[in-house]
Amino acid sequence: MSYDIYIGEPHIEYYPEDGYMKISVEHISLETAPDFGFGDISGKSNGRHPGYSQMHDFCRTSGLYELFFDEYNGFLRPHPGCKPITQEHLQVIMEARVKWEKEHPNCKENLPSPDKEPKGLDWSGLDEYSKKYDWTYARLVWYEFWFDWALKNCKMPSIAND
Repeated sequence: MSYDIYIGEPHIEYYPEDGYMKISVEHISLETAPDFGFGDISGKSNGRHPGYSQMHDFCRTSGLYELFFDEYNGFLRPHPGCKPITQEHLQVIMEARVKWEKEHPNCKENLPSPDKEPKGLDWSGLDEYSKKYDWTYARLVWYEFWFDWALKNCKMPSIAND
């Protein structure tokens, strides 16, 4: 089981024959978006699909637990659900990234990227090989990029948990 997190412009999915509707975020990819290689499912898209425990661990480790899991206002409390994002939310993510950089001075050089992915990588050994890289920092960079992009480019910047 996993979260399906998308950041961007919301839209309504309407299924009157099923008596159902939901608010989702449009799925897009951008050439300028971060790409971490190593089979990272996000590629250059606005979507992430972390497992439940993986997301909780990331949020605890990075200092973003309250932002995502606060009992009343956490982005991932409604499941499924969609919530607006604000400049203040982006600021929290930016502060977490800056703090991570101070506490982990090698994080920038340990940022995973497609050019660091060995040619002919045996995907069965991916977990061991990818431990060399700072995936927490990669996720902070990803969230900062997409929150910033949504705030600059969307009429209703949102985060959806499909």
